[in-house]
Amino acid sequence: MDIRLSGDEDELVYEATLDFSNADDYDNLEDVSKTKVKSFLNALKSEINSIIEDTDFDGADITGKAIDNDNLNYTWF
Repeated sequence: MDIRLSGDEDELVYEATLDFSNADDYDNLEDVSKTKVKSFLNALKSEINSIIEDTDFDGADITGKAIDNDNLNYTWF
């Protein structure tokens, strides 16, 4: 996974690139749901908020998305 953050003091944008090319067991990916991905992205946003607290970025709007690096088109994206 690669997480990139860009933006300025008013708006931050993250991209979480998920890479499954080295996954040992693709059957486990069937257990990944849209809800789990959304929960992960919410946790990531919360972590970013914690990190930027009391900095110039505190209060910035944070948006982002997950990207399927392998273009496998899983239904949860």
